[in-house]
Amino acid sequence: MPPCRQPKSLFDLACSEISIYVAKTIREADSEEKLSNLYKFFQSMPRLVIETLYYWVVRSGFLFIKIETDVDDQVLLDDHCDFISRMLGIILQPNMRNVEQDFTIDLRN
Repeated sequence: MPPCRQPKSLFDLACSEISIYVAKTIREADSEEKLSNLYKFFQSMPRLVIETLYYWVVRSGFLFIKIETDVDDQVLLDDHCDFISRMLGIILQPNMRNVEQDFTIDLRN
């Protein structure tokens, strides 16, 4: 009998769902008002919650970036720089103290 997979914790599920929603909202935002409201929403959150969600939102945001293996890195940055900067502009808040995440992500897989 194959080993049972451990169920995801409620914490993981909540962070995952929130981060996917936030990344999708940033990507599909058609007005500055939506981005401004999202920024204010994160500004009203407690510092520890924002610091926890930072990693999840950035990781979910990178999942929306589609990359072909033969594309140069500069083209990749040019195509997705606005999305990445909007995402970081919303999730990085002035009251954050610790953001120690090591993102080693190979986007070409």
